[in-house]
Amino acid sequence: MKKFFDAMASSILDADIPEAEKNKLMMTLLHLKEQKINLMITGATGSGKSSTINALLGTEESKVGVGVDPETMEIRRYDLDNLVLWDTPGLGDGAEPDDRYAKNIIEKLNERDENGNFLIDLVLVILDGCIRDLGTAYNLINQVIIPSLGEDNKNRILIAINQADIAMKGRHWDSANNRPEPPLQKFLDEKAESVTRRIKEGTGLDVSPVYYCAGFKYEGKPQCPSYNLATLLYYIIESVPKEKRRPITENINCYITTATCEEYGKPDDCYELTAFRNFRDSWLRKQPDGERLIAQYYRTAPRIVRLINQQPDRREIYRSIKENYLSKCLSYIENGDNQRCKDLYVEMMEHLYKEQDRWH
Repeated sequence: MKKFFDAMASSILDADIPEAEKNKLMMTLLHLKEQKINLMITGATGSGKSSTINALLGTEESKVGVGVDPETMEIRRYDLDNLVLWDTPGLGDGAEPDDRYAKNIIEKLNERDENGNFLIDLVLVILDGCIRDLGTAYNLINQVIIPSLGEDNKNRILIAINQADIAMKGRHWDSANNRPEPPLQKFLDEKAESVTRRIKEGTGLDVSPVYYCAGFKYEGKPQCPSYNLATLLYYIIESVPKEKRRPITENINCYITTATCEEYGKPDDCYELTAFRNFRDSWLRKQPDGERLIAQYYRTAPRIVRLINQQPDRREIYRSIKENYLSKCLSYIENGDNQRCKDLYVEMMEHLYKEQDRWH
């Protein structure tokens, strides 16, 4: 079952289908996994919290602010299959309301369920991708969220950058295909790295943001196209505390290795895939930068695989990956030289990242 659901998630993320359909399929996957996730969504006013909830719900239940005053004035609950969303007021509307909103957020984060566990499993902080000054968001993270999450704070906070489509004032967005062009892709990756660095400096925590576009829903009008929303949802699912998730969610797919093995007709439980998963979970996760590398890989690898599969010389590309990187990494693992495997893995991802511009 674990392999089945991992393969299903990978197929959904890589599928050439509308983003809305991907989102529906991911919600079905969440429902099948029989999890109960309580997710608090917070951020500065205008970052797109309500738009994100609307995109997930496919409704207008969370009103989107289109005027001067924010719409969300208190914490609201929305149930979506096994995902419970808690929509919080946005900060940045003045000292007095911000103090009141922060107090409500802190109280909710300290609330316990019937078993004595924290009610809120995860906090998703949404950043506005089209503004440069994120001071309000960083203050929210540093002064409100992190101090309220307890000892397990590093595992209960997620960061996402919304409004990817207008991050460069609307430039370099491919509207026809609903995706960023290479200059915007590079800008978004650099913004995510900058956010990681700023949060590390302010809190000591390693986080790896995902970026997306929730779309915008005016009252009575269709939802504007979203981008990368299914990736955001799967990012949330994979971050659920281990004690609450079923064993089938324990592993994130080794996207590139899986794709390479599939190209050579090897099954999901082949020797190579099993060895790389063991390396990831038994050694890499325990390194100081392990979780960051894994999260970064998860954010970028599905796109790389999708681009490779669109190339006429895809088999030659996979052959090169196998011979120049994967086979050597496997040899290092077999010889117990995990550090050299990690170094070569980082080199591989840097090479593939550069190759994306050529594949577009």
